Amino acid sequence: MSLNLTLNEGKNGLEIPLWQTPTWFTLACLSHNPETDEFDGGHNGVRRRYIKWVESHTSGVWKNSEDLEREKERVESHTKLINSIKEPCFSYI
Repeated sequence: MSLNLTLNEGKNGLEIPLWQTPTWFTLACLSHNPETDEFDGGHNGVRRRYIKWVESHTSGVWKNSEDLEREKERVESHTKLINSIKEPCFSYI
């Protein structure tokens, strides 16, 4: 079974579309402090880890510069959306 990261604005707010995450990365994003049972860095920490993963999509070898530029634009647009959420509430499905 695959675990995908989800994001809502606030506890019961609107669901924000995320890119499908691999299970290993979902679990890494949602790592928590066993003493407090809180996410490491809270929900903002999860956001930072998710955005770093999104940004990694521009790494590697590209067939041409146009494809790379298109991907950079996609990453930038998605990152702006995720950063615009005032009260991120991450979980998984």
